[in-house]
Amino acid sequence: MALSAIKPGTEVAERSLRDILRPVADRLRNLLSNSAQFTLRQRSELTFALGVALCAIAREEGGAANLQDAVNLLNSSIKNIDRTREPLAWANVQQYRGVALLELGAETVGIEILDDAVAAFRSALDERPRERLALDWAKTQYSLGSALIDLGTRKLESSYLIEAIAAFDAALTERTQERTPTEWALTTSTRGLAVLMLALQEDVGITKLNEAIVLFQKALEATSASVTPIPWGGIKLNLGLALSHLAERQPGGGALADALSTCRSVLSVWTREEVPKLWVKAQNNIGSVLNRLAEQETDSEYLKESEDVLRAALEVCTPELSALLWATVQATLGVTLVKIAETEIELQIPLQGQILRIDPQQPMHWLTREQDLIHGIQRIQQRDSALSHLEEAVNAFRNSLDEFPRERLPVVWAEIQHNFATALTRLGEQEEETSYLLDALCRVNLALEVWTYDHFPWFWAIAKNTLSWIFIRLGERQEEPEISRFESAIEACQKASQVQTPDNAPLAWAKNQNYLGIALYRIGGAQNNLASLHAAASAYSAALEVFRSLSMSSEGIENNLRRVQVKIQELS
Repeated sequence: MALSAIKPGTEVAERSLRDILRPVADRLRNLLSNSAQFTLRQRSELTFALGVALCAIAREEGGAANLQDAVNLLNSSIKNIDRTREPLAWANVQQYRGVALLELGAETVGIEILDDAVAAFRSALDERPRERLALDWAKTQYSLGSALIDLGTRKLESSYLIEAIAAFDAALTERTQERTPTEWALTTSTRGLAVLMLALQEDVGITKLNEAIVLFQKALEATSASVTPIPWGGIKLNLGLALSHLAERQPGGGALADALSTCRSVLSVWTREEVPKLWVKAQNNIGSVLNRLAEQETDSEYLKESEDVLRAALEVCTPELSALLWATVQATLGVTLVKIAETEIELQIPLQGQILRIDPQQPMHWLTREQDLIHGIQRIQQRDSALSHLEEAVNAFRNSLDEFPRERLPVVWAEIQHNFATALTRLGEQEEETSYLLDALCRVNLALEVWTYDHFPWFWAIAKNTLSWIFIRLGERQEEPEISRFESAIEACQKASQVQTPDNAPLAWAKNQNYLGIALYRIGGAQNNLASLHAAASAYSAALEVFRSLSMSSEGIENNLRRVQVKIQELS
């Protein structure tokens, strides 16, 4: 009876299983503690069943303890199976042992766990020939592909992702839409995830992103919220993630609004009570999309909603539930708090939305006096609120990194380090503390150890833009302008523009041009160099054209352009 009750745990999780499997797991434990009358083979069956049950429970509840117990049980089970006499049973245990290792690997630091998972799946394939066990063979191919995705993202090697796609293609030869629609959808979606990871590593454009989106959309056609809520929700989140990345590279196309509605729809079936861990994942993705919407549409209401969504997630998600997920939500909350602080910093400027009117006939000292007045008011109005949010963001990033070592997921670790740097830079601007800027500089350079030009050109360019911003602030911090800092900022901008162009990333390129203009203006002003000043004016004008075409606020760039025009006229 116990073994038959465990059967749903070995199938595709079409609904929440933990309430079914918890009492069964207790029954199996009781049987194993009183197993003197069982043979070694029967005991092996019971340990296998309990291992599968704990793995299924952990998938919904989170936590590494159940997964480690599952791995230990499955290791024990396979010792009592003679591979030569029972190759199929041996392969079956290897399959689920690989699944347990794969899920444990997602919760722990050691990359060798994922290597063990891949080895387990390859061993299972040796005893599961396609000719005799087509669907079991396809199932293991799917599991192998999933493990290779994790290895590819950990080791930063696209070859694993390419191999994963090949494994999914093999599985899809048997997992057809007509024969096994749910398994087909799951395999198609996970193949899309591999393509998405490749897009983030290699593709500066949007070709692979669009390919991944098409795969997710196709997979959704074969699932439903009512019949297969768990796979359906997972595919929805993958689609939302891909749309969000597309919007980053093609702003203004409506992809972010689609991403938000896609992620929100998951909450209709992934409830806080039934699947808390999955619910937290959905909340985190929603918060992340809201942050990007707030930046794109300059609407602080999105940030308020993001903060509420993420704080609600943290009420459920503790380090005990999932240290990795808790750290991820902390990092997303940190991004939200930085953006809230940025809106408060912008509100410190009087007459928000008004352009600073500059009379070209007035001398430069008049313009400087006006600028000093604005900076003085900036330091007074709403400063405390902005500082409070920035300090909380810094704490959130620190908390996240405490649970998120580089070895676990280096790409996400690099993103957290980069976002941490933006918080420190903002804090350094407000507090006028050079130490914050120097810490920010170190953290961006740490991110660049992972976000290399060869592996992650898109993110490499983003980090280079951030570097230019920090160099500018450091150069301005000196009593006398530090030309070498501005020269470093120019170099960083020029490198970023090798990847981000007006065609493939207009908004990012425009921000890059604004930073370039600031650095050139500082050098031109310090050295009375007309060539640098004219180059600054050209950079500002190019940035302004893009911001206006995207209907985005451009007062700051317009003021920068007017300022350099006054300086040029003064020198001329």
